[in-house]
Amino acid sequence: MVRNNYLATILFCAVILSAPIQWQRIVNIGGLSLASFHIFSFLFCFSIFLNKKILRSIKLSQIIIICSALFYYLFLLFIASVFVDGHYDFRDLIRQIFYIVTSLSVGFYLSATKFHFRNVNMVVFTISLAPFLLIFLMWLAISEARDPMDTLVMAISGKDPDLLIRQIFGAAIRSGEENLNSVQASLRHQISGAILAVLFFNIAIFIANYDLLIRSSKLFFFASVFLSVIVIAASMSRSIILAGIVAYMVHLVFTIKFKARFLLYIMAVSICGIFVLFGPIGEMLYTRILGNTTSYSVRIDNTSSAFQSIDNNIIFGMLSKAESSHNLIIDFWMVFGIFGLISSTFLIGSLVIRSYVVGFIGYQSHSAILKLGCIAVNLPLIRWMTASRGQLSFPEWLCIGLVLACIMLNERSNRCV
Repeated sequence: MVRNNYLATILFCAVILSAPIQWQRIVNIGGLSLASFHIFSFLFCFSIFLNKKILRSIKLSQIIIICSALFYYLFLLFIASVFVDGHYDFRDLIRQIFYIVTSLSVGFYLSATKFHFRNVNMVVFTISLAPFLLIFLMWLAISEARDPMDTLVMAISGKDPDLLIRQIFGAAIRSGEENLNSVQASLRHQISGAILAVLFFNIAIFIANYDLLIRSSKLFFFASVFLSVIVIAASMSRSIILAGIVAYMVHLVFTIKFKARFLLYIMAVSICGIFVLFGPIGEMLYTRILGNTTSYSVRIDNTSSAFQSIDNNIIFGMLSKAESSHNLIIDFWMVFGIFGLISSTFLIGSLVIRSYVVGFIGYQSHSAILKLGCIAVNLPLIRWMTASRGQLSFPEWLCIGLVLACIMLNERSNRCV
């Protein structure tokens, strides 16, 4: 195990903590808005790739298949962004490269340190601040309205989540973002996705260092978990909520035990779930899922158009501008032909298969950390099936970094046996 230094630990905490507040822009340079997570991620990657001890402890052969899939994925994005002015542009390529490098850095760091830190109480406390900080900043944005409490009450009583975050849209626009649709997508999916990603990281660190945590850190952790679930449910993001539900179901499959303690745990979670689902948040979520038929019809139409494009050129695809079907496999097949189909299935398949293999090893060896690989992979998997143009945002790539860490940690453990 590589003994981590304070600088890497601080930067790691800053990357995780800054992910949910993506609308808070720091500076605008030449039309490029930089948020806090951009700066912290760059510094973190820089510190990891200059750390010889961490690099020496990593064997790329452990994840060579996944790295090959990532290279193939980026190669197709490069072809489309450089030679064709259409579905993907050069900014998409640069953004995805930056996110992937950050993901690899996170995976290398956690694998080399085996999820252990010099001051783990500080790490758990800092990461647990994420939902509290997010709600505080959102309240500051809502408070800019003339009657913030009236806005909050109207949003809840009218089952209108968009009304609740309208002021946050304004705060995002004033901080450097001009596209209202981009702001809404960021708030709806990326920020709630970041809270879910932070939750996965916090649980992994909590499990790996449980015996070293003091009581106050444990209490603050559980309060953060509860508040994170509330924030995710209140976001009304169908894909993020689905990812959370699937991840929780996978967690149950890997931890099911017919014992009194486990049954009490299921009962407690069920009671909390009933409280949320049958409260104001549940009513808004029901309206969002079943009442927003426009979103469904648009996606169905786009998917039908995508399959028509595929049928016209099933081998080579159509490198032209087209509406996204919100599915990585379909989008890549439509744009890049058979090469895109191979690339997308290769990338998704390699991650899912490797993470679930490690998860079953964790199930057999009673290693909770290894089980998290197949739990955390559900966020990027669901988003790849629902995100626009099949591209992942920063939180989903962070989760892939966690998955890579679990995979490499398993390989390191096997070598030591």
